Amino acid sequence: MVNISNFRGSSKKNAEKRNFELIKILNNFCKNKDYIKIIKFISLKLDVPEKYLLIDTKIYLHRNYSTRKMKFNNIFSLKYLPISILYYFAFFIYIFIFSSKKKINKIETDLLIDEIYNKRDAEKFKVLKKFFKKSIFIVYKKFNISYPNYKFLNYQKLNRNILFNKVPTLIFPLLLNSIVLSLKQKINIINILIFLISQIFKYKNIFANVRAKYLIQDRHFGTSSIKSYLFKKNGGKSYSVTQKLIPQLMGPGSFAYADIFFALGKKSHQRAIMSSGNFKKVIPVGSFFMENIYFQNKNEKKIKYDLVNIISDGPHFSDGYKDYYKNWVEHLNWLKKLSLEDKDLKIIIKRRPGDKLDKNNFLINFFKNSKVDIVLGDTALNQEYSYEHCMRSKVVCTWSSTLGYELIGHNKPCIYMDPGGKNLSFVPSDKMHASIKAVNYRQFKKKFYTCKNYKNYFFKDISREDFCLKSNNVSKRIFKNLKEHTFKH
Repeated sequence: MVNISNFRGSSKKNAEKRNFELIKILNNFCKNKDYIKIIKFISLKLDVPEKYLLIDTKIYLHRNYSTRKMKFNNIFSLKYLPISILYYFAFFIYIFIFSSKKKINKIETDLLIDEIYNKRDAEKFKVLKKFFKKSIFIVYKKFNISYPNYKFLNYQKLNRNILFNKVPTLIFPLLLNSIVLSLKQKINIINILIFLISQIFKYKNIFANVRAKYLIQDRHFGTSSIKSYLFKKNGGKSYSVTQKLIPQLMGPGSFAYADIFFALGKKSHQRAIMSSGNFKKVIPVGSFFMENIYFQNKNEKKIKYDLVNIISDGPHFSDGYKDYYKNWVEHLNWLKKLSLEDKDLKIIIKRRPGDKLDKNNFLINFFKNSKVDIVLGDTALNQEYSYEHCMRSKVVCTWSSTLGYELIGHNKPCIYMDPGGKNLSFVPSDKMHASIKAVNYRQFKKKFYTCKNYKNYFFKDISREDFCLKSNNVSKRIFKNLKEHTFKH
């Protein structure tokens, strides 16, 4: 077994090489014979095939890997073993205390919508739910929601009859074996096992209460193979996820798992596959997000700007490469330089509330003596989202925003700014991206003026649908494909 607590990535290697190394490490971790024995024990006691437990092991480990720091969470260090043992007992005690023997009143529905944490999450599905006779939302936090929903709050009120028939024979043998393996391999594995058990408890309880034909969510970085298995074991036909983001190598969503990945475009999913995404079918449908936010609302369309930059929280999503932050700042410098060279240009940077990009007034000071304006938006909708600003600009540019893919698919030129060509975790150096990237200021300036004056030239060597399909009928496409496909667990 690889001692992941001692693993450190190299900032000198590019994202693609480090992604390959990380995937190899996690795959090797799950091949350890002693660990597989523990997984088989859980599988036997809780009735979930070991292959799904191993997939979710990789998902959990990857979620606890910091791309920026290039190391795993300290919780895997052996010094945290005593804390994890206490956490292990606390977990089972908590579940037992707050569980219930209440009789199950099973709810039947066509569409089950998962991963709903706020009203905004629910509203994204307002168009799709209209295609089904009945839809239910799985809600994980308390908020006002007008749609039919099933609340799963902090693992409370789980059905004791479902969960605890074999648990007493699981708790102590599992803990003993995990302590022995942890000491032998010098790595704390207890938190991994708690995660797997919590996933089983969670979804056994949900699917015992709600029976549905189709399960869908909009975050590929919140998927689970255990969820998929238990859903279909309880009569479900398919588990699907919509593409919300450009999958970042080593970023959130590696080892994503679903029957169907509803992609933005014909080739927009490639990074998810490179990150060991496991999908039985990839179906391009367009931007589910754009359909609900842009096409379902009235938008001002008159051109107002020459260039809009959709600023990304680059520092937060650093891939660990040694020049990452330096290059991120350099892409801002290109905007500043362009504005000083051509003072007639109307250039804005579109921010979002709470993006934490203006700590210590960094952006204001950086663009102090330039003609670049920094805006948030004048309505609640276009403060939170940037579609209207982009559509009102002749050209758009960004460091890594998924909006770039969406805009290209809707005939709006978007240049990905990649100083030095090193931002490979988001935008690879391949044929598909060659025409939309600029790796130095001279190239960026040339592409900008070409797009500004001759928009169609930008699309000369680009297939728009590779990036994103037209997105005014995404929900209809999803509905049609859900009806056509059924998958076995």
